[in-house]
Amino acid sequence: MKIAIISDLDVRSMEYYVDKHEKIKDIYHISEDIRSKLISDHNEDVDWDKLPSLFSSESEMEDFLKANRKKSKFQKGKKTAILNTLKGGLSQLTEEDIESMRKNKRQRLEKEFSDEIKIFLPQCWTLEYELARSSVAKKLALAIELANAEKSNKDLTQEEIDSLKTDLYKKYDHVLTPTEAYEIFKPLNDNKVSKAITAHHLAEIIDVDDKKGFEEDEFLKYIVSAIRYVTND
Repeated sequence: MKIAIISDLDVRSMEYYVDKHEKIKDIYHISEDIRSKLISDHNEDVDWDKLPSLFSSESEMEDFLKANRKKSKFQKGKKTAILNTLKGGLSQLTEEDIESMRKNKRQRLEKEFSDEIKIFLPQCWTLEYELARSSVAKKLALAIELANAEKSNKDLTQEEIDSLKTDLYKKYDHVLTPTEAYEIFKPLNDNKVSKAITAHHLAEIIDVDDKKGFEEDEFLKYIVSAIRYVTND
């Protein structure tokens, strides 16, 4: 039996860090100097062949050491010394880092499955974010506004809905930047509106022509591929 796993990639966009923290996130870059020092000083403790180019957190470092240590237990002080060396590359996250994190995580997850079981992953972050980056972004924006009105117990007239639709479709009638996509996605990410109610409205708004383009849409085709995989379509 073929099994398709549809999962989020869960690597946030740069806009998230600016929005939530008012500054760019710091991460741990592994420079060639750091790599050389680790190999020179701790080659007998850890297999460094799979050392990534960056770590987004100290817990990722811990996981890496656990998975790649050569001995069952580090000698006293060894682990601390290794972690201190790894932490020496703390510096600001870049867009290139985010793309690298996405690529590495995608490769790691895909390698975990084989034979009949396959995992299908988005380009960037979550399904909601992919929708905001996709060809139906303006329709998602409308669905979110309708869900927000429903949450507020506000009964919109058809004239108000038509006006809202005209304004949003005009505002987002172009290929969106990541910042614009995040602007649409933000109410869902912040739990300001219901994802279920938004999905209900979006399902009513999407039409046949939209569906025809999903397979060619770089942000949505992973879902179509998953469905085709298990249905032999």
